[in-house]
Amino acid sequence: AQVNAFVLRYAVDTLTEIATLADPWDAGWRMLGIISAVLLTKEVLSIFISFGQRFYGEKIRINLSRDLSQKIIERILTYRMAFYTSSENDSGKLQTRIDYGVSSLTSLVQNFFIDMLPLFA
Repeated sequence: AQVNAFVLRYAVDTLTEIATLADPWDAGWRMLGIISAVLLTKEVLSIFISFGQRFYGEKIRINLSRDLSQKIIERILTYRMAFYTSSENDSGKLQTRIDYGVSSLTSLVQNFFIDMLPLFA
């Protein structure tokens, strides 16, 4: 976002100088080329940074979801059989609670690390 402000300042300053020249066309085309190259480079870098951020963010989210689910399953398998015979702990209810818990934690990670943290950077 700061590149646009610097390019605008450069354009205004350069146009002010070019306006006083006898033949402003050569300098104007040169300035236009420089501005175009800088803005194009900024957009290409922005695309690669955004792709990398999304790619690695999704990779982190998927790995976190997998690890959380695995730890929960490993923990539940250590419980006694009496835990499973209780009406409050039906297998469908347990699976739903696990899915909602993992889903909410991964969405929290996605919202903070993928969407909000780059804003602060």
